[in-house]
Amino acid sequence: MENLSNSKSALQYRLQASDQVKAVSKDFLTSLGITEFVFIRFNSNGQHIDLSTSKKWVKFFFENKNLDISVVDNMWGGSDNTMRFWIWPEPSSEKTDLFRALNEHNLFHGLTVFEKKDGLLSMWAFATAPDNPGIKETYLNHRNDFQSFSREFCERGSELIKNCVATNTMCSEKKLLKSLHNPVLDANIDRFERHINGKSMLYQK
Repeated sequence: MENLSNSKSALQYRLQASDQVKAVSKDFLTSLGITEFVFIRFNSNGQHIDLSTSKKWVKFFFENKNLDISVVDNMWGGSDNTMRFWIWPEPSSEKTDLFRALNEHNLFHGLTVFEKKDGLLSMWAFATAPDNPGIKETYLNHRNDFQSFSREFCERGSELIKNCVATNTMCSEKKLLKSLHNPVLDANIDRFERHINGKSMLYQK
């Protein structure tokens, strides 16, 4: 594997891998009207790997380390070996807001499937065009399909994942990565759920 400090190689790999990510995910995404897909995996050492169908998003996420991804803290607080589903909130006006940045890169109305397992936090994120808010009903009605695809992606894309160069995770709230060994209380998950438009949109399979 290439040196972890070689950020240029890390970005080049992600950009080159994007076409292969598209090939692996195309049939599933097309069947449900989804336009973009992102896979990201965090570890407890403050590093992550990420792959996406969107080269524009890959480059932006790689080069902008000030995004507030503290939402991940809540995901670390979930139960081990349990796949969960979360519909994205509306973005704020803050420049560091992750969801504002996603929208600016044409990733709207998103769903994140996430799972904490073997000391890793894996996320499979799906998004569509701004004129397709009805996709949320598709998410709710096809949870089993999203779960199956998430597993399938890790199998079919195992070499892509294995060869992705890990990079240091930097964000506005670095404390989020410490929660693996000091999990947040279930109450935090409850607050997390209530935060989404005043009602729970966090589902457990």
